Amino acid sequence: MAATIPTIEPTQFTAGDTVKWTKALADYPASSYTYTCVYVNSSATFTATGTADGDTHSITITAATSATLTAGTYNWQAYVTGTSSGERYQVGAGTCTVKPNFAAGAADVRSHVKKVLDAIESVIAGRASEDASSMSVAGRSITKMTLDELIVARDRYRAEYQRELRAERISAGLGHSGKVRIRFKN
Repeated sequence: MAATIPTIEPTQFTAGDTVKWTKALADYPASSYTYTCVYVNSSATFTATGTADGDTHSITITAATSATLTAGTYNWQAYVTGTSSGERYQVGAGTCTVKPNFAAGAADVRSHVKKVLDAIESVIAGRASEDASSMSVAGRSITKMTLDELIVARDRYRAEYQRELRAERISAGLGHSGKVRIRFKN
């Protein structure tokens, strides 16, 4: 059974995967317009160009192209260009998350909150690495924070990390371990 090909731009995919979608744009048929989607972030830019399938645009990001991508969030803009007129119109924009390809090797998949929490705990434990000793939290360098300030920051990031874990459990349908309080009115 063949996979269903979506009709919208991807919101996420894993580096190294083949990604396909189609666009049926009544005002910009593939017989007269070329569809292009440009993805950018601070470290990379790549382009996906559609091919005509009747009047529908068929777009593919090849496995070879996606394998070269750095994991992270990319902003994208989609536009069509008239094949004879040269006129260009934007037809979409958004963001897409490229997830790391575990088959390509080790990847640090910790969230920003978890990385900061680990760095703060490392400093508190007195085993800070060179990188962790220079990390900034809330605009202040960890090395210049007092122990009391570090503990407050650790507690704040620990609570935020627990919220992330709870949200992951809920989105996976596993529920959560928090208390649910109910009040009945007479």
